[in-house]
Amino acid sequence: MERKVRKGRKILAALLAGCVLAWGIPASADSLSELEGQQDALRQQQEELEEKSQQLNEELERLKNDEAQQQEYYNSLEEQSQVVMDQIDNANERLDQLDGEISTLQEDLAGSQAELDADFETLKERIRALYKLGQAGTLEIILNSESLPDLAQKTEILSAVTRHDTQLMDEIREQMDAMAERKEQLESDRKEADELKKTLEQKQAELTQLQEESQRVLEELGQSQEDVNQQIADADQQKEELIQQLSELQKQWLAEKEAQEAAESEPEPEPDSSSSGSGTSSGSGDSGESSGGTISSPSYSSGYVWPVPGFTKVGDGWYEGGRDHKGIDIIGAGIYGQPIVAAQSGQVITAYTADEWGYGWGYHVMIGHDDGYATQYAHMSRVVVSTGDYVEQGQIIGYVGNTGDSYGAHLHFELWENGERINPEIVLPYR
Repeated sequence: MERKVRKGRKILAALLAGCVLAWGIPASADSLSELEGQQDALRQQQEELEEKSQQLNEELERLKNDEAQQQEYYNSLEEQSQVVMDQIDNANERLDQLDGEISTLQEDLAGSQAELDADFETLKERIRALYKLGQAGTLEIILNSESLPDLAQKTEILSAVTRHDTQLMDEIREQMDAMAERKEQLESDRKEADELKKTLEQKQAELTQLQEESQRVLEELGQSQEDVNQQIADADQQKEELIQQLSELQKQWLAEKEAQEAAESEPEPEPDSSSSGSGTSSGSGDSGESSGGTISSPSYSSGYVWPVPGFTKVGDGWYEGGRDHKGIDIIGAGIYGQPIVAAQSGQVITAYTADEWGYGWGYHVMIGHDDGYATQYAHMSRVVVSTGDYVEQGQIIGYVGNTGDSYGAHLHFELWENGERINPEIVLPYR
């Protein structure tokens, strides 16, 4: 991606260098053909800039799509990270709970062990006393018994005491065994919870690394968009400069043309009466009437006529400033192939038919007028005048088409003054 941006910069730099050289055009040219050649060179540079601008805009769109996809991926990682963090919090809570249960159980085990030890000591004392008492003790119990029932009762009491102590110790031992088993289970659960926590923490670390990488890519895409936007701005500025240069050349061309016509219109010296022959010359070299006829079209107080007779609907109108639409689009059902007429009489400055793109204007014609304005007619299907022709107001100069940067048949009409496009409503009040 960065290589593409650098490559785009090199191409644009080469174009800009060529445009800078174009500023070296002399203020005056020796001939019309030289001026026309310079205009062709500028138009070629315009075409290259248009192509580069299109490439840059496509690259910008691709970068925006990549950024949107990367942002979606980053958001997904963020959601996954939040889920894992919640799971880690739950694991910590579970560990705290298990630690509390194990601690409580440990205390209970210690208490039961102390109770068992005490009972065991009591039992040992009783056994020791019985041992010391021996057979004499047993004989004494028999002799001191008042009756057989009394003897049986005393013997049973002695046995019951022994059985009670033994049973009590067995119960305590069973409780301790159960608590020990419970403790073992809790410790196993804690080990599993601790392993789960470690796994989650590892996953969290991986997600964090992926997020950092995704954030880096987002920053690179943002920087690349800034670079491409700057290149587009540079290209737009250069295109405006080329338009200004082309306008200056067109003015020079008109001045040169007028000078030549003025020189040609000067009366020739009358031939010597002594010379023989009737040398009358009929050089009617009119090259501007390739279209032939004129068509009546609505006129305005400005002295201009509507350029597409019978079609007065305007789609996109004039918008002030910036890169907005700097002209008016005349549209209508069935407009394709309809004749376009000169809005005012004047000299054809440009009649472009070299290719259908035509710097975005397609086949187009520009006419210079005596009032200082120039009118341009773009996206034609066919041009029927030539550069240098003089056309009359209402004369057919071409036909409506869809060439160049156009999305449907229409006439894009522009009004120029001093190399700048101005609101056509000045001469054609279309609203």
